Amino acid sequence: MRNYINGNDIGWLLTLFALFFFVGAALALVMLILPKKYGLSSQRGNVFAISSIVSLFGLVALGVFSSQAFSLDELEMGRHWKNDCKLIEVNIPTGTFTDSVNKLDCTGVIINVPTNIFNTYTSQWEMYNERG
Repeated sequence: MRNYINGNDIGWLLTLFALFFFVGAALALVMLILPKKYGLSSQRGNVFAISSIVSLFGLVALGVFSSQAFSLDELEMGRHWKNDCKLIEVNIPTGTFTDSVNKLDCTGVIINVPTNIFNTYTSQWEMYNERG
């Protein structure tokens, strides 16, 4: 699955973070179950601590970057709103605790899209489109 931030494909970065997580977790597990007779007793704690830190780093980085990334479907939605729809009204207030919306005319169908989502998806589409 491809994920994009600011028009750049970060799928390889997410794969790297997932690899950090799995390798670190596997090494930490090996250090827990490895018998003491192999003579690693002095380095065992250090290897466990380092592999746990690497695993935790991979998990946190994977969560942070994947929550900020946009899929191709979301970029396609931004393209659709930008190119295929006509913006009728901007920042229509909808209530105290809800986001304002933009009213769009998409080939005769009127839709309301939250303003922050509209702005984010269309700007991400433009950055993706510029990168080619």
